[in-house]
Formats: sequence, C-alpha cells, structure tokens
Amino acid sequence: MSHLVKPPFGLGWYFNGTDAYIEVPNSDVINLMNVHRRTLIVWFKANDVVKRQVIYEEGGTVNGFNIYIDNEKLYCGFWGTAITNTWLSIPFTDTSDWHVVIFVFDGDNGIQKVYLDGVEVASSNKTGYVPTHSGKIGIGAMNNDTYFHDGSKSGTGYYFNGIISEERIYNRVLTETEISDLYSIRRNIMDECVLKLGTVGLVRGGGTQWLDESPYGNHATVHGAIRVRCCHCNPVMIYGTATPI
Repeated sequence: MSHLVKPPFGLGWYFNGTDAYIEVPNSDVINLMNVHRRTLIVWFKANDVVKRQVIYEEGGTVNGFNIYIDNEKLYCGFWGTAITNTWLSIPFTDTSDWHVVIFVFDGDNGIQKVYLDGVEVASSNKTGYVPTHSGKIGIGAMNNDTYFHDGSKSGTGYYFNGIISEERIYNRVLTETEISDLYSIRRNIMDECVLKLGTVGLVRGGGTQWLDESPYGNHATVHGAIRVRCCHCNPVMIYGTATPI
C-alpha cells in the first residue's frame, strides 16, 4: 500500500495497471492536424517504474507523440514522416510522490524540452513537424497503436499503474514563466488550451467521462479507471471498487 504525498488536486483517476485506460476522441485541434508546436502536461503518481506503462499517447505507428515509463526511465517521444524520430529519456524511480511532466515540442525552431517538476531535464533540436495522425489517443495505456524508443507496437496495452489527476494540451510553446507557474502555483493558463482534462463526472443517461474544461469540450471516455479523491493518505474511492493502492 503506497502513500500519497502532497497531491496536487482533489480528484483524479486510479489506473490499475491491468485493463484501465481513458480514450480521448480524435480532434481537428489535437491529432487530425499537422503539429508544429505542442506542449503536453500531465500530473501523475506512479506505483510502478519498472514495467513499461503509457501515461499519454496520440497517433499510431507512423506519426505521433507519447509519454511513458519503462525500466526506471521516463520517456517523451515524437515521430513522423516529416521529422526525425526522437525519444528524450531521464532516470525515473520515484513511487512515493506526485510529479508533473511538461513536454515542449517546437518543430519549426528545432526546440524540444522536457521539464520534470518545473526543472528542465532533457532536450533535443530536431526540425520538422509531426504530420496528421488519426491513430487513437490514450491516457493510461496504449490505445490501438504507438511507437516506442525500441520499435512500434499495436493493440491496447502497456497499462499505467497509478493515478493521473490532470492532463493539458496546448498548440503553442509555453514560456519559461508559464511552466514555472504551472508547477509552483498551478496558475490556470487557458490561452490556446485545446484540452484540459481536469474534472471528473457522470454523463447523463449513464457512463463516465473525464470532462474537458477547455472551450473545445473534447470529453474523454473512461474504460475501467476508478474516480478517486486524492488526499494526504490513501485515495478514497468515489464509486466502483478497486484494489487499494
């Protein structure tokens, strides 16, 4: 049983590491477009850092982005027919605390950076863009297809074991000040935000969604993940059942 320390939000989703994931609908402002600039942000707490686990992925085996844990490393990757396939990685071994990963992609200017908890930890300088990628979007697992640092994979799998409390996507490069503010004071930067999954809720008529608070309303569908209230001890299940973490 692990212990949650300093959780950043009141609510989140618990992923059991075996079959739970969240599916984000394809969108003209996320993946059905050529991506020249992108900032991906995820707040998470991992219970396992050895097994390969997808935190976020969009696209398929030809073009896309992903963030995942594998063998005590955190990877942030991009690949495509108009840019050199690249995965930035850093050592990652912590299962005791919350973290925020910020993945900045600027293909026009050849700038890619990874920030962990507000600190820049990896970078590259690839020029180009990630072409439109209709492969599905997944949170907490590979949803249909993706491409890892050691090759492409198909199917649904590589399930995340832990909690994810918020996901944001921007089709621009956040400034150093914005990145610092997001980590230190969680300032609500909504300008040009194309996805902000920050609220959990029930859908009228049944079913569960992770609600997109951006103007685009691109609500995500929950498959098996459990809504939890994050506190300074163990998460409290709001509905459903799950093995205590």
